[in-house]
Amino acid sequence: MSNSNTEQALFALYGHQSKHLCYAKATEFAKKLQLDFTIIDFDVVLSKPRYTQRLKPDDLSYYEFISTNRMTKATIQQLERSLQETNSDFSDNDSLISYLASEPDKAANLLNHPKLRHIRVFNYQGKTLFHDNPVNIGIIPQRHYKYIQNPVCRFYSHIKVTV
Repeated sequence: MSNSNTEQALFALYGHQSKHLCYAKATEFAKKLQLDFTIIDFDVVLSKPRYTQRLKPDDLSYYEFISTNRMTKATIQQLERSLQETNSDFSDNDSLISYLASEPDKAANLLNHPKLRHIRVFNYQGKTLFHDNPVNIGIIPQRHYKYIQNPVCRFYSHIKVTV
C-alpha cells in the first residue's frame, strides 16, 4: 500500500449471522467474476477475556478485542479523535461508524494509532464488494497474525491453510 501509515490487515466476516448473510452473495459474486470461492474458519487467541459490558474509554488499553457494537459514546468519540490523528481525511463532521462502513480500509489505519496497536481484533459494521448492506467485519492487523490459530478450509478439508 502506498500510504506509510497503512498496515496490511486481514479483513474477515465476523460472526455467524454475517457469514450466513454473505455466503450466497459471495458465491454469486465469485461466479460472476469467474473466481474460486471458499471459506476459511479460524480462531484468534486473546490473552485477556473479552469484555461483557459496554466498553468505556479507560478500558481501551486493556482489551485486545473491541467491537463498535459494544462501546459507549465516549469510547466512540475517543476513537474518532484517534482516527483524526491517523487519517488526514477524517473530519469533525464524520462519524466513526459511518466512516468505517464506507471506508473499510481506514479501520486498519485506526489500529495503527500508538494507543491501539495492542488490539488483535477490531469488529465493526462495514460494506463489502458483494453485499449491499453493512455486515460484521473483523480486522486482524498483520502484526497480530501470529495469534491466528486453527485455520481450516471449510469446503476442501484436504487443503492446508497457512497464515
